[in-house]
Amino acid sequence: MFKVKYGITGVGTREPLKAVSLLKRYGYDGIEWGLSIREYLSNRNIATNLRKEASEVRSIFQEEGLEVISLTPGLLLTDIKYSGLYELAYELAERLETDKLRLFPAPYVRYHNPPSEDHAKYNGKRTYQDLYKETVDCLGRITEVGRNSVIKVVLETHDGYIASILYLMYTIISKFPFSDVAVLFNPENMIMIRESKEACRMSFELLGDYLSYFHLKDGGWVKEKDEGKYLKFPLGEGLVNYTKLFAALKKTGFSEYLCIEDMRDVSLAEKLSSIERLKEIVEKAEEEKIAT
Repeated sequence: MFKVKYGITGVGTREPLKAVSLLKRYGYDGIEWGLSIREYLSNRNIATNLRKEASEVRSIFQEEGLEVISLTPGLLLTDIKYSGLYELAYELAERLETDKLRLFPAPYVRYHNPPSEDHAKYNGKRTYQDLYKETVDCLGRITEVGRNSVIKVVLETHDGYIASILYLMYTIISKFPFSDVAVLFNPENMIMIRESKEACRMSFELLGDYLSYFHLKDGGWVKEKDEGKYLKFPLGEGLVNYTKLFAALKKTGFSEYLCIEDMRDVSLAEKLSSIERLKEIVEKAEEEKIAT
């Protein structure tokens, strides 16, 4: 039996009671929770409010049997240069009683609306080797901050960052024990940059215990005015073969979160309802007998 947990990246509200109501209504087990930890750099007093919010979220979620999948603090690895920032991030993750801190490695593209100063200053002139070394060095310093905790850093396979594809990610994370570092596997991100060439089974065998959980969405390329354009599709209607992916995943004994990350411009209700389609695909994968 393929036993997994179902999560979502967000429900359009930071109010814990409203979030719980939506999660329970649609049948989710957990959610990623974001806290604006970077604001601590300009206002140290905000730490008190962040601690209060984290404790409140944990209490309300636990009462309803729900989990916080991970803390998304909005930080890059290079933010380790700021004193006290990652210490606060680990503390808040502990207050939420999650064991995952979701982060990103070094960016390699210039962003139109950069989410941080590190994205804004990237000019395309730094070499991959330089960015790679920076990522490994920063990751080592961050894991030292969390050395006495059970929290692991989770890095996502994501376009725009140097570990956008799986085997590049593995060269980074394999330098650390899987108790400290893991992977948030996002198959659609790899499809989007046309680099998802690894077989599903091989990917999961390569990651082994480094595989933490999944972000799930879908999309595909269409031709528009003689150029390729990438569009977001409902789950299971794009290029990602989720049936094959889950059939391969089932063989690993995976029992963690499949987390919906619906980026379409549709209503919140439609995004939340994606769980029904996801469960159908998982059920179909149970019956699949394919070479993965």
